[in-house]
Amino acid sequence: MVQEIAFHFSIAVERHRMYQQQQKQEEILTQAVERATEEHITLADIIDKTRRSLDIQTILSTTTAETRKFFNCDRVGVYRFNTNHSGEFIAESVSGGWPSLLEKSSQDVDNHNEDCNSNLWDNLGLSETYSEETQTNTFNPDDLFLVCDDIYQAGLSPSYLQLLERYQARSYLLVPIYKNRTIWGFLVAYENSSPRHWETREINFMVQLGINLGIALQQGDLFARTKEQEQQLQTALETALKQQTETLLRTNEKERSLGRVIDKIRQTLDLKT
Repeated sequence: MVQEIAFHFSIAVERHRMYQQQQKQEEILTQAVERATEEHITLADIIDKTRRSLDIQTILSTTTAETRKFFNCDRVGVYRFNTNHSGEFIAESVSGGWPSLLEKSSQDVDNHNEDCNSNLWDNLGLSETYSEETQTNTFNPDDLFLVCDDIYQAGLSPSYLQLLERYQARSYLLVPIYKNRTIWGFLVAYENSSPRHWETREINFMVQLGINLGIALQQGDLFARTKEQEQQLQTALETALKQQTETLLRTNEKERSLGRVIDKIRQTLDLKT
């Protein structure tokens, strides 16, 4: 009798344990679905906001602000490369208490500080793929992101570590921005106060944003070229209209002059008769 009770009790305990596991799995699945839905909505919203504007600076500012808000991280910035391996941060969203990297980039440019920029370029693995002949900065398309949970545990070179310390970064997630298959710069999220493990879903989120920024840059260039062509066409039309008007005025003046000559001739003839 005791054994039978014990047997049924063990079954009840096992069923309760399995029920708790099932409830926990359902809770985890629900949370995952909610996170995925939130990410999808946020990503779509950012892309929609950026595509409403054709102003590149507005697009970059919107992307950095919305991304930092979504990640709840210390900083999100956009870095643009120059053809000589130098570069600078041109857009940024940073939480309170951390100095702006836009000001640091401005100081580096004013002081012609290219060492930091070259360290950044080299440590991103770009130095061997730079073409001096074509003046293009290529990047392996397979390298869709660079991630570091803790810069002090990643075995980074001293020069690169010093550069990241200048950025106050402790952890980062970086994705390249391509424009016409040429690397233009990168979008990067920094955690400054502590290490951070970047989850796969966050990495995918950033990769999609990097792709979207590349598309936006191409569209911005196309829009700028279109506006330039429109301006050139408008200028050409105005020039042609002005020339035509001047020609017409000259023709009218000639006709008026000829008329005056004819009138004088007629007056002369009338006097003689």
